[in-house]
Amino acid sequence: MRKIQQLIQVLLGACFLYSFSACNTNEVEVVQQDTSWQMDRKYIEEDIREQLGIDPFTNLAYLGYYDSPYLQINAKNDLSNTTIPNGTEYSVKVKLSNVYKENVTVSLVKDDNLMSQFPEKVEGISIFPEDTYSLEPAIVKAGETEAVFKITFKNLNKLNNNKGYVMALKLQIEGTHQNLQVAKTRVNYFVRMRVEIQLDNVDSSNMPIEGTLFNSNLTFESNIRPDKLGSLKDGDLTVNKWYTSTEASYLDIIIPEKTSIKGLLLHTTSGYALKGCDVLVEENGEWVNNGAFEISAKSLACYVKFKKPVECTKIRLIKIKQFSGKYTTDINEVALIQ
Repeated sequence: MRKIQQLIQVLLGACFLYSFSACNTNEVEVVQQDTSWQMDRKYIEEDIREQLGIDPFTNLAYLGYYDSPYLQINAKNDLSNTTIPNGTEYSVKVKLSNVYKENVTVSLVKDDNLMSQFPEKVEGISIFPEDTYSLEPAIVKAGETEAVFKITFKNLNKLNNNKGYVMALKLQIEGTHQNLQVAKTRVNYFVRMRVEIQLDNVDSSNMPIEGTLFNSNLTFESNIRPDKLGSLKDGDLTVNKWYTSTEASYLDIIIPEKTSIKGLLLHTTSGYALKGCDVLVEENGEWVNNGAFEISAKSLACYVKFKKPVECTKIRLIKIKQFSGKYTTDINEVALIQ
């Protein structure tokens, strides 16, 4: 047994001396080479360029939007007519990845099969009727790489559904051009129109309104400083405790029973004086915008008059702004006029 132990010690010592001498030489010895490794077949069979829609032998047509493939339009309806405050004509850019010697015509066409890819939930919303829009093709001129589509809305009075309208569009090339095809991405475009019912029933003359003032039986609700709402009927017209903070701030005025209202009297302060607001009236469980109140000169007493008195139990004030354009506005007292 002792001899075996001595033999093992001798072998270990020999191995140590060999490794020490090898570390002190500049030579590198390849003990073994693994030749079994090879590239994963999926990277050979699946060209990543194909996944991205890039083909080095083909030029591409694609949409040149910046933020998202989504156009949102805000329209207003007064129960008789629909208008689009920002205009009826909109555009979206189309691009080619290379120039051509001839003009290239490309189009946007409606494709209802793309509705499942809409950027937001639009179930139950009507698709634009065919006669309420036109899609003008874009012509990329020879030697250029981009042009502009025009989307124009017409027959606006047919667009009167307060749920709005939607449509999905896709890019296509008219005719054939050598080595040119539609890209696999940036080729779909989505349009949504929101239709807000807004009446022209608010008078901004700020003239006193004849009638009976009342506020003792009113209650108030808001998404801002609800604990201070009692100050809006405490009789103190000069001390401010409730004020707005953002454009999203609103004030609901609640009447115990349905009453015919001629207008409102809002008391404000000079430093954060009320310049204007939108006035909504609840009808059949929905808010109907009766119009915008806006004055040009500061007034501590603001008379918001309905051109035609409204019979209701709830009135809401939104977009409550001051003269600087900010939405930090003082409201000291609120009263209704019947």
